Amino acid sequence: MMGIGKTTLAKSVYGDRQVEDYFDVRGWITMPQEYNKSQMLRLLLRSILPAVENKFGEGSAIPADKLAEQVRTQLRAKRFLIVLDNIHDSRALHDIQRCVCCGDPGSTILLTTGNFNLRFDPIFYHHQYTNYMTLLDQNQSWDLFCNNMVSLKGRMALEFEKIKSHIVEICDGLPWSIVAVAKRLAKCHDILKEWEKVKKEMESLGILDHKALTFHYNQLSEHLKVCFLYFGVFPKRKEIQVKKLIGLWIAEGFLEPLEHEELENQGYVYLQEFIERSLLLICNQGRDGKIKTCRMHSALHTFCVGEAQKAGIFCAVNTLQHTALPLSEFANSSRWLSLYTHSFDYYVLFSTNKPRSIFFFDDDPKTFVPFKLLRVLAFVPSPFLQRVSMHSRHLIFLRYLFISQRFEGLGNIVSNNPNLHTLIVSSDEPQIGAPTIHLPSTIWQLPHLRHLELGDLYTIDDPPSVVTMTNLQTLSWVSPTHCGREVYFNFPSIRKVELFYKKDLVPTHIGSSSSNSITLYNLDYLEWLERLTISISIGCIVTLPERFMFPSQLKKLNLSGAKLSQRDLTAIGMLPELRVLKLENSLLGRVWKVAKGEFRKLRFLLIEDKKLKQWQSDETYTLLCLERLVLRCCYCLEQIPLSFGGPKLKHIELDGCNPSIVASAKQLIIIKHLYGQVELIIDGAVFYRLSSFIR
Repeated sequence: MMGIGKTTLAKSVYGDRQVEDYFDVRGWITMPQEYNKSQMLRLLLRSILPAVENKFGEGSAIPADKLAEQVRTQLRAKRFLIVLDNIHDSRALHDIQRCVCCGDPGSTILLTTGNFNLRFDPIFYHHQYTNYMTLLDQNQSWDLFCNNMVSLKGRMALEFEKIKSHIVEICDGLPWSIVAVAKRLAKCHDILKEWEKVKKEMESLGILDHKALTFHYNQLSEHLKVCFLYFGVFPKRKEIQVKKLIGLWIAEGFLEPLEHEELENQGYVYLQEFIERSLLLICNQGRDGKIKTCRMHSALHTFCVGEAQKAGIFCAVNTLQHTALPLSEFANSSRWLSLYTHSFDYYVLFSTNKPRSIFFFDDDPKTFVPFKLLRVLAFVPSPFLQRVSMHSRHLIFLRYLFISQRFEGLGNIVSNNPNLHTLIVSSDEPQIGAPTIHLPSTIWQLPHLRHLELGDLYTIDDPPSVVTMTNLQTLSWVSPTHCGREVYFNFPSIRKVELFYKKDLVPTHIGSSSSNSITLYNLDYLEWLERLTISISIGCIVTLPERFMFPSQLKKLNLSGAKLSQRDLTAIGMLPELRVLKLENSLLGRVWKVAKGEFRKLRFLLIEDKKLKQWQSDETYTLLCLERLVLRCCYCLEQIPLSFGGPKLKHIELDGCNPSIVASAKQLIIIKHLYGQVELIIDGAVFYRLSSFIR
């Protein structure tokens, strides 16, 4: 991204003595924002020609083709280095390539860019190498800061120690910000006082070139611009779950439906566009390479918030520092209203705007918000809903509702909102002993519902057999124990199912001596299902079919509390598309045999089981795709089969396991010659990483 040090690194290479001696000709072009072929070629000629020979100034009227011929003449039969600094237009690269194809072997073009979409013509290159610049970590950030404060290092050590963590946090690993702050503080006598000024400026106004940021923003299409501004509703440095972000985009109507294309897939395309333009940072990726969480760098976030506020569509209310105006003034000031702590010291208020979306990132504010036009209520605390429950009938346009706490009045809200697309209830607080809340079956009558995620907090009556929910893709709920084929056939588009079985909801089966018996049904008829989670609470007795069958297209399977026989494990192993498998206290026996041909595409395996003693496998068989193996609380397990040491294995994590398992993991790494690629983590500590294992 901008300010990460691309130009600084390129200058260091360009000016190196060995580089100067190696190349016959060197040229440097700082690319203008608006591409002009003639201007670019004039800049190149001015760089590679001595001043006495240079006739290609800004006023030159020589056409582009003549300039290109002159470039070829200067580079012909010479070994050259051409630097294109801050290039963002593929046309510039295309034109340069055709001018410099006459150089000697070893000639090089060096690019610095924030755009991953640049297209190279491979016929001009024998080798290509990309160096991806990364943000600095905390130690690197502080080292860079101190290197730019050498003159004050001893005299101001105490003052710096007081603000060290704040400087590292505010600069967010961006070298440009770190150097700028260091230079500013190096010129003053009162370090602490000056730092408070610098911090406020950085948080409110930003430190990057506003003109350059505006240029990159204007390069976005209109539908991408609004998605970009939407990142301002999240607090600075906030890690964002991609699935929830795309769900919000859909609820806001930012994604237009395309033929034969899911809206969620289109959202990922938008997200990838931001990443390729270096406008977004990837925080976490899944085993399938799909982005799970992301965030916007704080320097870009400041620009984003400023643009959204100027456009009159967004207001970020600091609930701790808004004493000058009552909250009601903000509630009627913008389309997107977000409540979080920040350092912006100005607001742009438009009294004619009614809020369409409200985001809660702080504790419940004592305010009322007009409900009539709301589309999105995100991360809302239950006390707020309880206080305004009498107005819930006005939420007729609500599409997205995310409640951050258990809320007993949810049934009333759901019953009055026919346009609801997404309903999520997710509580970070432990719910041990809390009774499950019952919701009316009217929830199955919501025609547009796509995602229903209630976890283990709510139960619902079965949907009527005449109801078919064609849009429902995600279902997470406390499942009735008798729920089977006749229920799930009502959801023809379902892709993800999470089933929670709780002890207090299990009825007594006729002929059963236990009041906590659960019978699980085969799910193989859900041929379109990709992700399945089954969680059975402690104390429930589980009865499986004689042959427990799973959907054939499953990619991710998470089982907790299920009692799987060897036959069941074999059935799982033969699933052709399975990538991720998590088994938590779900093994019936003490021995698990992995047969040849099982788990052909498995990338991630997690086992948590206190009773598993032996793990057997054919020594001639290798799990070729396995990348990560996690074992937790495997007190009795003696060793890891050698078949799990495949060529793609990168990570072994052992937590609370038998010491013999630790020795087995080390032996596997040595025997399979994986010491150059595998990271071994034991009880949270990294023991071996890459080549350090040899030492």
